[in-house]
Amino acid sequence: MSTVELSIGFLFPLMLMVVGYWKEEVWLFYIASASWLVFMGFLFNNYGTNDFLYWIAWLCLGMALVCATAQLWMNKGKPTPKLEEDKQKPSEKRAKKIRKLLDLPNKLSGKDDWD
Repeated sequence: MSTVELSIGFLFPLMLMVVGYWKEEVWLFYIASASWLVFMGFLFNNYGTNDFLYWIAWLCLGMALVCATAQLWMNKGKPTPKLEEDKQKPSEKRAKKIRKLLDLPNKLSGKDDWD
């Protein structure tokens, strides 16, 4: 492999990882994971165990695993959004639904709300 091929093999998935982390897009990490695996395959096929780049291929496997688990660590610190209705007590939800049902004839006839 030439130096240009090695550079593209390292920089393309690395660029996808940086942009994916910056934009908080997990799907970019999945593409980067596949790219790391493809690059790893090329390194394993072209170099033997006595070459330095053969051992760099194992590093590519580690990077692919990190990218594949991006869903686990990307959304770690974000709170889950909760709807306002979820914060209400069940009895309050029931009372609100009953009020809406009782007010249905008034709404259908065009009268104002009687609350």
